[in-house]
Amino acid sequence: MRWMRKPALARPPRRPSPPVGCSQGKITVVKEGSVGAPAPLTYRLIADDEHHRHILPAGFSDFQVLEGRVGAGTLHRFKVTAGGRERQYVMRVEEPEPGRVITETDQSSSLVTTFTVTSAGEDACAVKIVAAGRVGTTRASRRRRRA
Repeated sequence: MRWMRKPALARPPRRPSPPVGCSQGKITVVKEGSVGAPAPLTYRLIADDEHHRHILPAGFSDFQVLEGRVGAGTLHRFKVTAGGRERQYVMRVEEPEPGRVITETDQSSSLVTTFTVTSAGEDACAVKIVAAGRVGTTRASRRRRRA
């Protein structure tokens, strides 16, 4: 008697796995609101780090300008405390649409914050802030958390 193997069943293709000991996902935080000031003024205040530091919400601290000060090319550093943890960010500012869109890109992660200013009349505008990036944990960070 001959032993026969059953034919293999077709399997769906496998997704690539994250590196061993690491799991990642994407997080996006969005905040929109109306501002009782003209769009050009609002944009200038966001782009100018001398003013930008004063409109940061609670949880942000130690804001420092490292290069430049206004608009594209500016490099600044700050700390954020959230969920009982503090993390430092070093952000490079770009202006993909000067007068309307400013981005800040963290120099050591995938975090990008985008500020979009849209006119809503002569003396008003809307501001949309989107912070997006990949988040993950590694075995090392989990060990630190347990310690």
